[in-house]
This record gives sequence, C-alpha cells and structure tokens, in this order.
Amino acid sequence: MTPCDSKISQEDEPSSRLDEEGSLLETSVLNKELGVNVINGEQIVGLGGSKFEYGDEERERFNGILKRYVGTHNFHNFTTRTKAEDPSARRYIISFNADRVVSLEGIEFVRCEVVGQSFMLHQIRKMIGLAVAMMRNCCPESLMDMALRQDININVPTAPEVGLYLDECFFTSYNQKWKDSHEALSMDAYAKQAEEFKLKYIFSHIASMEHKEGAVALWLHSLNHRNYPDFRFQESKGRSANGEHAKVDKMAD
Repeated sequence: MTPCDSKISQEDEPSSRLDEEGSLLETSVLNKELGVNVINGEQIVGLGGSKFEYGDEERERFNGILKRYVGTHNFHNFTTRTKAEDPSARRYIISFNADRVVSLEGIEFVRCEVVGQSFMLHQIRKMIGLAVAMMRNCCPESLMDMALRQDININVPTAPEVGLYLDECFFTSYNQKWKDSHEALSMDAYAKQAEEFKLKYIFSHIASMEHKEGAVALWLHSLNHRNYPDFRFQESKGRSANGEHAKVDKMAD
C-alpha cells in the first residue's frame, strides 16, 4: 500500500457564521448577528443597515485562530473515546487556513482548508467548532490553549458535518523516494476539472442542504454557556463556571 503523508479536508462555512460579535442570547445571535438566514435562504440585514462580511480584518483574525492548531498537539478534547495519555491523541497539523470565499445560492461560504498527516473522529469538526466560537467571542481565545493540554478535559463544540469532505491526498514521501524512477502521484494535472466538479456537484449540494435543513443556524443557536459551561473555563481553579468538567490530574510526561 502506498503511504499517504497528508490529507486535505475542507469545511465550507457560511461567512455569517463567523460574525465576531458573540452573544448568549440565541435569538439575538440568529436574528441580529447573522448576515444570512440559512434556514430559509433569505438575506437578513443586521441592525444599523449592515450585515456581516468576511473582509480582510475578519480573514486575518480567523486565520490567526486556525493557525494555532498548526504543529503537533494533543487533540484528545477534539475526538471521542481517546484518552489523553493515548499516543494516538497526538496529531500533526501541517497548515490550516480560510482564505477563499465562494458564493452559492445566496450564501457566502468560507472555505476552510486543513492539511494534516491524519485525523481522528470528529477532530476537524471540533477544531472548526471551537474556532468559530472564539471568532464569535462566545469564549476567550485562551480556551484553545486549555483544550490542547493533555491534563485538561474540556467539552469542545462539534460543528455540523455539512460541508466537510476529503479534498486531496498527498504522497510526498513516496514521490520523493521514487522520483528518479516513477511518475509522481499528484492531482495537479486535474486541478481545473476537480474544481469544476466541486462547484457543480459538491458545493451546490452543500448550499442546497443548508437552505433545506439550516444545520448551521441550529448549531449557532446552541453556542452558549448553558450548553458549553467550559466556555467560562478557569485555568486557576481547573473548573468551568458551574464547577463541572474539572481538570484531570497531572500526568507524567
């Protein structure tokens, strides 16, 4: 079997989902802060005659949040049934960015692209979930430092699965090893056709499902301290605001 060094997965996020003004009032978040109502597809103009746009400032901040995942970290809080001390909890993220915006059926989607050697169950959805919560100021950015620590258990929000897909596999090690005798394994020659296929079939399906089910809006409705008390996690006490989800015991290095 040819080893695959890294994978690209993308989750297309409605740009309105990244509105940086957080709120504990779920109805306020949906009706005031969302630039697009993904339940029925109608655009909603925010109070003051403006709606959220994924501009340069927002792009810079969100990319800054995503880049904090880059490197080798313990992702036991970003999956299920994997203990913190399990070696498999340590994963290497090569890059994570959200630079491109695609407009589909009246909704602007931010394309989040993550490259890593391998991923665990729900890992990407939870990485996106926490990043969006931070972007919307539902929790402090320091919470990511806590979530990536081996000695702390935190309940990290899981973003909806809509929009998550495997985009490409890289065979860097194989290509390097056999570069003198084998043709490189790469999708570069088919990049244009692949992009056209994604736009015609994959992205259109993602937009259609958002219009039909509104999974993103429903999920945003849940991003509050009642559902995620660890959003108020206090490092000094090792507990969330209601005293639950206490920090686990220190583990030997």
